[in-house]
Amino acid sequence: MSGLLNKTTFLTGGASAIGLAIASLFLSHGSKVFILDSAENIASAHTHLSSFFPACSNTMTPNSMFEKGDAADSACLGEAIEKCVEVFGGLDVVVLNAGVLPRAKGILEVREGEWEGVMRVNAFGHEYPPLFHFFQSVTDTFSFIRIQISARKMIELKNNKLQTQRQSDFPASAPMTTDSTPVSNSRTRHNIGTILLTCSASGLRSRLGVSIYTMSKFAVRGLTIAAAQELGKFGIRLNAVCPGLVDTPLLRGAGLNDEKIGKEGVIERFGTPEEVAQVILFLASDDASFVTGSLYGVDGGFVDS
Repeated sequence: MSGLLNKTTFLTGGASAIGLAIASLFLSHGSKVFILDSAENIASAHTHLSSFFPACSNTMTPNSMFEKGDAADSACLGEAIEKCVEVFGGLDVVVLNAGVLPRAKGILEVREGEWEGVMRVNAFGHEYPPLFHFFQSVTDTFSFIRIQISARKMIELKNNKLQTQRQSDFPASAPMTTDSTPVSNSRTRHNIGTILLTCSASGLRSRLGVSIYTMSKFAVRGLTIAAAQELGKFGIRLNAVCPGLVDTPLLRGAGLNDEKIGKEGVIERFGTPEEVAQVILFLASDDASFVTGSLYGVDGGFVDS
C-alpha cells in the first residue's frame, strides 16, 4: 500500500476492536497515529501496540500518541486535532470510527424522543441524554460536525503551507508549469487529506428491529456523498466503510451468535476487525487517489444476500 509512510493519521475510537486494528495496521505501514478514546480503553491499547511497535513506547520519538477524551464532544475533538498537528506536524488522514449498537426495537414501539435522539447522535453528532437507556454506546462520530472540524483543519493547514510558499522563491531547479507553479504528481497533487467514516451495513440495507438506526445510517450515507462533492474542490477525499456484523466485544455483548450470523450473509461467519481495517487502509492510501464519495461494504455479502 503506497503513500502512508510518515503521514499523520488522527483516529477516534482507536483503542479497541476495529479502531485498534486500524491503528495497528496503519503503524505497520509507517503512519504516525494519534488516537482519541476513552480512558478505560487506552491503557490496554498502549500495552498492545507497544508490544508490536517499540517506537510507540518511546517518548522522545513516538509514532503514536493517545489522548483521553470523548469524540462526541466537539470541543474535545477540536482540541485533540490541534494537539495531533502540534505533535506530528500535520493532518493527512482522519478516521472517524466508533461503535454504536442499538437494542432491537420495532417501529411501532419507538418513542419520538428515541428516533430524534438517534438522528442527533449518528447524523449530527451531539449526545442526547435520554438515549443512555437505549444505546449500549453513544459515542458515534459519523456526523456532520466531525467532518466539518476535520476538514476545516486540513484546509487551514493547506492555506498556511501555500502562504509560506508564496513568501519564498521556488528553487531554481524545480520544474515549472506555464502558470509558474511547481509540477507535482498528477495522481496526488490535488489530495491534501482524506476523511474516512466507519458507517454500517445498515446504511445500505435494513435489518428487522433497527428502523431508526437504519434511518440515521442512511443519513450518514447521504452525508458521505454530499460532503465528498463539496470537499473535493479543496483536495479532500471522503469515503465510508460499512461493516456488517464484526466480532467485537460490543457485538458479543449483544448476545448474537454464529448460528444467527450465518443466516444473514453469503460468508457464514462474523467478520474480523482486521478485515475492516484492510479496506480502510486502502481508502486512506494513494492507491485510492481516484476514490471519493464511496461506501464500501465489508459485510460478508449481507447487503446482496
